[in-house]
Amino acid sequence: QEARALDVVCGDPNFYAPYFQDAELHGLRNAFITLGKMHPTKGNLEMAAMCARLGLGLDIVGVLGEDPQYNEAVLAQCHDRIDYLGELPYRSVLELAARARALLYPSTESEAHSHKTVDCLGVGTPAILWNRSAYPEVVGHGVDGYLASDAAEFKAYMRQVDKLDRAEIARRARDRWGAQAVGDRLAPALVDASRGARW
Repeated sequence: QEARALDVVCGDPNFYAPYFQDAELHGLRNAFITLGKMHPTKGNLEMAAMCARLGLGLDIVGVLGEDPQYNEAVLAQCHDRIDYLGELPYRSVLELAARARALLYPSTESEAHSHKTVDCLGVGTPAILWNRSAYPEVVGHGVDGYLASDAAEFKAYMRQVDKLDRAEIARRARDRWGAQAVGDRLAPALVDASRGARW
């Protein structure tokens, strides 16, 4: 039988709202952001090198990984406008994300979802990811972010991401990934399963 996938990743729109409002009040920082543990599959090094070449700011947020050579290669890119901020409290991450130009998340892992992306969309921040895995189900291409097929496209989308409507991004995140919306999608399937439905 054909399987059915139902994601349970969600967020609280009321929790996100103050961060979006603060960004509107104080304006954006001229920097992108990457989130997550430092690892070759997360693309930290590629993003740091790309931003350095393009003269763009980047905040790298997350713990160091298990590969010391990879960690050192990423940290070697940190100068001028490329900053490694380490692991931060969740609220601090949202504050940074809300005022970032965009989330850069070029993960090559086969992820079923991305809570980091949902968090960023929730505070109105667009996301740029590879066009693979479940990312097309999370990001509406050209609406709340971009899905790149190669490095050239990734760079191009970084240059045009400021054209996206951040209020619309936050609204779509609320409608799609708010706890109530996800619960409404999930509940009928759970009821069907309790009655014996199988897929």
